[in-house]
Amino acid sequence: MLTPPEKRVYVAEGHPSPDLIDLALKASNEGIWEWDIADGEVYYSHSILQFLGVAPGDPLPHLFSQGGEYIHPEDRDAFQSAIDEVVNDHSMDVFAVNCRLWCGDRVGWRWMRIRGVPVRDAGGVVVRMAGSMIDITKRKDAEAKLQSERLLFRQLIDNLPLSIYFKDRDSKFEMVNATMARWFEEADPQEMQGKSDHDYEPAPDADRRVADEQRVMETREPLVGLIEEAQMGDGESRWVMTTKMPWIDIKGGVKGTFGISSDVTEMVLAQRESARLTKALQARNNLIEEEIQLAREIQSALLPKENQVMCIETADGRCVRLTIDYRHLPSFGLAGDFFEVIEIDKGVIGVVVGDVMGHGVRSALVVSMLRGMLERQGNKARSASGFLRAMNEGLGAILRESEVTMFATAAYMVLDLNKMRMAVSLAGHPSPIAGNLNDEDGQVDNMVDSTANVGPALGLINGIQYPRNSVKLTNGWTGLVFTDGIIEVEDNEGNCWDEENLCRSMSSNLDADLGDLLDGVLADARRFSNGRAFDDDVCLVGLRVEELEEMPDHMQGGA
Repeated sequence: MLTPPEKRVYVAEGHPSPDLIDLALKASNEGIWEWDIADGEVYYSHSILQFLGVAPGDPLPHLFSQGGEYIHPEDRDAFQSAIDEVVNDHSMDVFAVNCRLWCGDRVGWRWMRIRGVPVRDAGGVVVRMAGSMIDITKRKDAEAKLQSERLLFRQLIDNLPLSIYFKDRDSKFEMVNATMARWFEEADPQEMQGKSDHDYEPAPDADRRVADEQRVMETREPLVGLIEEAQMGDGESRWVMTTKMPWIDIKGGVKGTFGISSDVTEMVLAQRESARLTKALQARNNLIEEEIQLAREIQSALLPKENQVMCIETADGRCVRLTIDYRHLPSFGLAGDFFEVIEIDKGVIGVVVGDVMGHGVRSALVVSMLRGMLERQGNKARSASGFLRAMNEGLGAILRESEVTMFATAAYMVLDLNKMRMAVSLAGHPSPIAGNLNDEDGQVDNMVDSTANVGPALGLINGIQYPRNSVKLTNGWTGLVFTDGIIEVEDNEGNCWDEENLCRSMSSNLDADLGDLLDGVLADARRFSNGRAFDDDVCLVGLRVEELEEMPDHMQGGA
């Protein structure tokens, strides 16, 4: 047997230290052992006894012949096979095994690297073995942790819906994930190792990718979000978005490239389809806009002319002039507000102002229907109440037939200049207001005092009798008929301009010419809203009655 280290002295010529081996073993945290196979004895150095947690006086474990309980169950077969290969089979000249040994309750299982060499007799029989043992638990734990992290990384990249690859400096695949292997119809990602894009794609496509990768390696600048067409393993052409980056090694050198690719074929095809549809939609919109522009021009052409002036000579010899002017401001291309002037008889004028629910094409169509009905009213135009009743019946019948829920408000006035009276009927419409430019106080009031004198909007209820309200006309009388767009103008705090502000504005502009009065009212409304555009259609119709001393020469005949 070997002499215990504490009794053994090695002297190297010229070397100052007599215990070189002890120092080396201590520095490496390594112990030595010897097994005398013939007599079954085993020797352990002090370090090994510390590894195994054996205290002084404790019986020594015999790892090599009776050490089953000290060797982890999962490692016992490998440990015994390593002994048999040296001792019995004579197939190995070195005993080498890594296994877990029980090192006491305080420490538990520890990984040990055990190495030994056999000593044979003249007949080749192994009579003893000697070697070393070192605790490699930390290394094994680090290896297990690294292996676990690699497994986690592999599971992550193989289950991502992205293609991931690493290539060497020659653009050959070092590693690909399962998704990329499936793209190229490879069952195992390992099958792609050492291959390149030239093995899977046409040469022009592969050359372009290699050129991109060489540029990334040379400049160390990534290519981000590159969209390119790729030929898949099944021969189908797909669109791929790729980011390529330089693969930097631990020393800072460029080892190759790595990249992430995603199949964006659906996105590219959707974008192309979207572009096609956008172009087609734009063409259709242009056509619709042209048609709307034509409808707008026709609608404008159907409005009465601005600043109409009519003069008549009454039976008692008075000369009376009626001036009608308006401002019509659609909030959209086509207006839902409308008005019309109807010449009923000499000195008898009908004026209708309406507001159809909503905006745009639907409202404009209802306006067109109402205009058509106006022309068919005939003698009903003489009666303010009868006129609105007929309009309500006609519009209601059309809307019920088409199963459309819409309505229109309207104000209809019949001015009889011969009698200096005016009849007013309202269908859900705000009351017109009036004042007299000859009154010093400039008072402006509603023509219709109570909501009880207002009927429901047109098109809602059948068989309605609309109230008739009478207004006396005097020299300088000025009326303003409006749609609700003008009184719904809001300031920055959301407050509406309302009828009170409208009356105040008309009063302050009452002595102006009729057109200037209308422009003044609009200017006041815009100031209130800080210049914002009107949210709804606006229609203002001004009426002014004046008595003249004599008929103007150009108005002879009541024109």
